[in-house]
Amino acid sequence: MFFTKYNPMTKADVDAKIAAGIKPHNPIAKTDIMKDWNFKLVLEGKHAPGQLEYHIIDADRLTVTENGNFYETGYSALTFESGSLVLFSHGIPGTDRAWHAVLDTHTNAVTAFETWFGITVNVGGDIFGTVPPTGTRDIPREVQREYYFGYAEWNNGSKPEKLHTTTNRLEGRGFHWTYNCGYELLTFHPSVICCTLVELGDKLGGITMSNPMDYIKIDDRYYILARWEVEFDGSAWIDVIDLFEGKAIGLHYGFDEDDKFVNELHAACVEITGDTAHLEKIGYNGDKEPPMVGLMGPDAAKGARYAYRPMDIDIPMTHEEALKHAAETQRIFEGSSIMSGANNMEYSEYLAGKKFKVVQDDE
Repeated sequence: MFFTKYNPMTKADVDAKIAAGIKPHNPIAKTDIMKDWNFKLVLEGKHAPGQLEYHIIDADRLTVTENGNFYETGYSALTFESGSLVLFSHGIPGTDRAWHAVLDTHTNAVTAFETWFGITVNVGGDIFGTVPPTGTRDIPREVQREYYFGYAEWNNGSKPEKLHTTTNRLEGRGFHWTYNCGYELLTFHPSVICCTLVELGDKLGGITMSNPMDYIKIDDRYYILARWEVEFDGSAWIDVIDLFEGKAIGLHYGFDEDDKFVNELHAACVEITGDTAHLEKIGYNGDKEPPMVGLMGPDAAKGARYAYRPMDIDIPMTHEEALKHAAETQRIFEGSSIMSGANNMEYSEYLAGKKFKVVQDDE
């Protein structure tokens, strides 16, 4: 992933490929667990739809009414052996939008991800916003998301006592993932808004990368980890993990390195590789509101999220450009920088013209 130069694609190309692959591929096992279900999702949040009603026709088709607009479309679903959780996904025909929902069949609580494609990002500037950007670039291929907590309502049923919530209970953990498709990676989760990952098994893998991530608690056993690969291929990995059994079901959604639209359910085996100290109270599960609301304020745009884009902040240079820039910018990092050089010694020409050898301890 790290060494691949991704084509941002065009909006027309993105839309055409989404339309051709709108139904998620399910290579695991077809399930008709939702057959004949009739329900509506009651979702909370500033950007939540006022109406999202479903009729499941069979194991492949459903109808959805979204804010007065009626659609019939393909869908796919997966569940754990217990049947207590269902992950289902479908697109909205004629658009680049889709819904991916995780429903607890015992409590009716649900987390629903609304996704769409395309973003315009700033180029140049700095990560703190103190230096203005030098321009922008469009990335039509990159998945955007907004997620909502709520519940499924059958026959005017009542709201469950507890909804899903954001969580910090996975902060500090490391996981080894082995997917049914052969993809293998390590992830570590140092915060509640991002993760780091290392791809395994690929000759170009092995480099640590950072991606935005959403952490959601269903209960003490089941969690949702949703990873958004900004700056690279721009795709999404939404996984529901069973911490007791070390298993996961999920969805890979977006475009791969060959610009092919991937819309596929998967299963995985998950091993906890390590765990740092947890300093929060044992009963504390994080704030209910998504973390970016607190960081960006109540007027945050739909889909707002943390996104570290070093290749847009520090625009790649040629070797000659880097040498020229270094010669022109011989400054010392000062202030609160983690690379502060305030205690450096003065410049000196003491070594000019001298030749010497450094003798190592083992020589």
